[in-house]
Amino acid sequence: NPIQFYCYSQPTFVITNMPTGNVVTNSSFAFNVTYNQEQGEILNAYVFNLYSASGVLISTSGTMYNTDSTLPLTISYLFSGFEDKASYSIEVTGVTANGTQTSRIYNQLHHS
Repeated sequence: NPIQFYCYSQPTFVITNMPTGNVVTNSSFAFNVTYNQEQGEILNAYVFNLYSASGVLISTSGTMYNTDSTLPLTISYLFSGFEDKASYSIEVTGVTANGTQTSRIYNQLHHS
């Protein structure tokens, strides 16, 4: 019996509004992320995480669900509470409608 399967390329997450020099100048910042997948695989769910420089989770969006089937897809999340002279990392993770997991981590985000 033939078995049907799909071979998709890896989805991409790109923060499209990373501040100049990776320096956040306000106490809050809304990160905009573009998700895309070459064969049109839809993003099902995603999470934004903010970590301290030492890797401790500071804040999370929790699981958010996508209802849009248009690609590329832009998603956003506002983090608040950035402190002066502190360094952070931001992570965006997601899972597609077919169960593919993808993530993107940006290190060395600073607040001044």
